Formats: sequence, structure tokens, C-alpha cells
Amino acid sequence: MSSEVLLTKEPLVTMEVFYFQRLTRLAEKYGFVDGGAYELTTGWDASQSGDVERLLRDIDEKDPYVVSCFPPCGYMSPLQALTSEEKRRDPARFESELKKEISFIVLCLEIARRQVRRGKHFIFEQSRGRATWDLNEMIDFLLEFEPCVAEAAGSASTNDTLSPGSPSGRYGAS
Repeated sequence: MSSEVLLTKEPLVTMEVFYFQRLTRLAEKYGFVDGGAYELTTGWDASQSGDVERLLRDIDEKDPYVVSCFPPCGYMSPLQALTSEEKRRDPARFESELKKEISFIVLCLEIARRQVRRGKHFIFEQSRGRATWDLNEMIDFLLEFEPCVAEAAGSASTNDTLSPGSPSGRYGAS
């Protein structure tokens, strides 16, 4: 990657989605241009279609070298999987929030696809034990880009992150 960065004369833009300027804040120090952070503290709300359209338009216009995506995953945590549906205080609210969270993950996967198709890069951050990795959309994405994912994971294969028998497998949205 470093030789690629050194050979380009174009400004290297970095953007973040769902995280408050962790990487973009350091962009200039490492030769990147801050393309913006898109999350609630910056006034962006992924549950608003206009904000999502603005993000996708900004990505198209700024053509970032890398987009970092850190979608929320609280409702897909291993702890949430320990509570059965009938024991939840408000199952309807949980289901509604879970669907919203899955839509945020799907948005991040769409951003990643756009980046790959343009020959650019993305970072998708989720903990290994999260049900995110068991979503049908995530499995489809990993299979679609398997050679890239396996290379990025080093010695770990995509099978190390997918656990079809896990309790979190019930979160598939497709």
C-alpha cells in the first residue's frame, strides 16, 4: 500500500461512516485529506433517507481513497443473543431497532461494494463475536469478494469469521 500512496499525485481522501472522526482527525498527519465523518455527532443520521443520499453523493464527488465503516452493533451483540424473544421487555422495540441496525450494516456493505468497484479501499470494523458476520447480506458480501477478504485477513480465512451454528445466526435479514 505504501508504494501506491507514494506514487499518486492526487489527494488521498479518507471518510468515516458511523464513527466520530477517529481516522479523519489524523488524515492530514499521514498525507490524507479529511473527507468528513458521517455520524450523529456531526449531524448526519443514517435513518434519514436524505442524509444517506447526501453521504452517497459525497462519496461519488470526493472519490475517497478509503472509507471506514463502523456500523452500530449493540442489538447484534453476543449478550443480546442470550436473551430469548419471549423474555425481552419490549420485543417489538427490539425487533424494530435490530432491523434499523441491519439496514446500517447493509448501507456499509453497499459503500464497500462501491469502493471496490472504483478500485478504492474500505475498512469495515465489527468485533468477531458479533452476529453481523452471520447476516445473509454479510455472507453474500464475503463470498462475492472472497479473494480480497482472505488476503486482507492474512492467515485467517473467511470461514474463521462465519459461524453458521452460532446463536446469532437467527439475525439474517434476507
